[in-house]
Amino acid sequence: MANYVSHSTGSPSSVSQAASAAALGGPQDCVEGMRRAFEERRNYIVERINAMDGVSCLKPEGAFYVMMNVEKLLGRTICGERIGSSGEFAAALLKHGLVATVPGSGMGAPNFVRWSYAVSLDNIEKGMDRLEEFLKKRK
Repeated sequence: MANYVSHSTGSPSSVSQAASAAALGGPQDCVEGMRRAFEERRNYIVERINAMDGVSCLKPEGAFYVMMNVEKLLGRTICGERIGSSGEFAAALLKHGLVATVPGSGMGAPNFVRWSYAVSLDNIEKGMDRLEEFLKKRK
């Protein structure tokens, strides 16, 4: 009941509502440029992930993140860390690869980690390079 009440009675603040109205009613010429940038980042991250052994992902149709399947890595050891869940994978990648991902277990996807592509292409390239190096250290 508490979840229902919190979602049915809360709403965006008046400032957020005014900003949204201005954004929707204003010039839209920048939107296509942003869409192309997100598409380029999405395509890059999907291609890189799917070229690596042991991980895979589908190309998302919307949003700004990719769900990477780590199921083939469960039970393996990477950098001395046993990977038993997406949470353990995310923690090991952060510790040894210096890359933050979000475990999918909290989103009903226990064998996945989420990668955001709402960052620069340069940061995505660095993250993919670090992931690739991290995966090379598995046993």
